[in-house]
This record gives sequence, structure tokens and C-alpha cells, in this order.
Amino acid sequence: MKKKLEICCYSVESAINADNKIIIMPGSGVNEKNLNELVQKTKALEFHSSVKVFENSEMEFINKNISMGGVDDVDESKHVAVDKNSINMMVKILLG
Repeated sequence: MKKKLEICCYSVESAINADNKIIIMPGSGVNEKNLNELVQKTKALEFHSSVKVFENSEMEFINKNISMGGVDDVDESKHVAVDKNSINMMVKILLG
């Protein structure tokens, strides 16, 4: 994470030197646990975060003899969703 922050800080400084004509949006692994540090160290104004979680599907029947897309390691009983609690905590951090 330290190397990512160093690169990010350099990028934000470059954007500032370009009269803020460039928007740097830190992402990849941004969550409620590291957002405050990113805000303080980068001075960035926008952030990207998927904060994805895997939730149980509402499917009632799963055929164990057929795999989704022919890939055996995909759990068909789950789907990707957004962690609403993480989003709410990040909004609170950003709004102060």
C-alpha cells in the first residue's frame, strides 16, 4: 500500500501543477479502512471503490452437474453486490 500511496501522491502533485486540468481518481482497494489516509496524503477529491461483497442468490435450485460458463470454481449460489455499510462509512469520511 505504501508504494501505491507514493505513486498516487506524485500523480496528484502532477495534476495540481497542471492547474487541476487533470483529475486523479485513486482506486483499487479503496475502502472505509484506508480512505481517510488516502484523503489526507493525496488531497484527491474523487475516489473509486467497488466495495463488492458476495451475497447468497435467491435461486431455489442449483444443478451441481452443470457449472456456470463451464467454470468449475464459480459459486452459482452467490452474486456480486455492493456493501452499503462500507459506502455509508466512506461518505461520512468524505463529508467530515
